[in-house]
Amino acid sequence: MISAAASPRPRRIYFHTFGCRTNQYDTERIRQLFELRGCETVGNLADADAVVVNSCTVTQGADSELRRYVRAVGRLTGRDTPVVVAGCAAAVAAEAIGGLEGVRAVVPGQDPEAVANSLGVVARHESEAAPTLLDRASRGTRAWLKVQDGCDLNCSYCIIRVARGRNRSRSPDEIVEERQTRTSVRPFEEPRQIVFSKWIYRESAVTFVFIHEPERGWILDRERSNTIPPVRAVQNPPS
Repeated sequence: MISAAASPRPRRIYFHTFGCRTNQYDTERIRQLFELRGCETVGNLADADAVVVNSCTVTQGADSELRRYVRAVGRLTGRDTPVVVAGCAAAVAAEAIGGLEGVRAVVPGQDPEAVANSLGVVARHESEAAPTLLDRASRGTRAWLKVQDGCDLNCSYCIIRVARGRNRSRSPDEIVEERQTRTSVRPFEEPRQIVFSKWIYRESAVTFVFIHEPERGWILDRERSNTIPPVRAVQNPPS
């Protein structure tokens, strides 16, 4: 992690995500940890004490979009708001990103703990330890469920291996537990009407980077997956 001098612990955080659904999932995990430690997520950039950007480097123009956005933060907020850049671009070009005006820290990858620590938002007691499961999301009607990350291939045209590391999968038990936590139905009193809270979803969409090794087994076995609502698979191709 590349970081500048420390500053007071921020209270209000604005999150911005570039790229794929896997990045959206990663941002929600980072957001969850900040909120667990007493920070508030704000929807208006001008209200933020700090900005966390989850970057992308695999789509056309992603790097230039990131640079433009970082430069615009100071202009849009009217002050020297610290910016932390995490994600794929941060893993590939940390030094270049760290040289952008306004960047307080560069965190290669998507580790929520590292992002929080870069802004001084550290755990003050055991209850603020980084959760293993994601139990919330800020928007959308479908719960994104990441089951795998990274890739073991070394395709000459693809930067995924550098940006996200080796292929690694979550355990089936952990996937099922998170799925069940986020897709429970909470009906209100009115008959024939089901209203879903901010963090409860009827449907999940599986997101991953690359799955191409059937000898390792599929992420959910048939017997286990029959106990929960159907899962729609969504792949983020490394291109």
